[in-house]
Amino acid sequence: MKRKIQLTIYGIAAVIFLALSIALVPQHVGAKDMIPELNAKLLAALNEFAKKNSLSDKQLESLLGEVVLNSPNMRKGGVGIVDGETFVLLDEKKNELKISGKKWQGEESNKQQIVLTDGRQVFGSVTVEDVSKLKILIFTPSQVRYINLTNNTGGKYARYSK
Repeated sequence: MKRKIQLTIYGIAAVIFLALSIALVPQHVGAKDMIPELNAKLLAALNEFAKKNSLSDKQLESLLGEVVLNSPNMRKGGVGIVDGETFVLLDEKKNELKISGKKWQGEESNKQQIVLTDGRQVFGSVTVEDVSKLKILIFTPSQVRYINLTNNTGGKYARYSK
């Protein structure tokens, strides 16, 4: 089975910024125009926070990763909401999703499993021994993104393909 999974101290900040900008979009029509300004403000605030708390770049990166990747979300009636079309059924005997109104079942819920979806369909899944050791890479023609779950970091690199 083919496995395609694809997600930088500024990369983690970019992820936080992206989450903030997504949250702002529905509230402000001109939010897209504010992205460069908000990005600069967020990076300045993060650098000031790190300086005030004597954090190294690595420590700040790890802290941000912890906030982004490990913050608990509220469950509602045994369901976790990923987005408007993707829901995780949390208390089932199998790993289950509801995607665009269709139910998907994976392995038994006592197994660690990775599922790749675009919110409309499941592209595939992989059972793994230890999720905490995962490194997820996403390749596009213009960039490579990564998520490193061993230290809760992530980011992106520009690509200049030949």
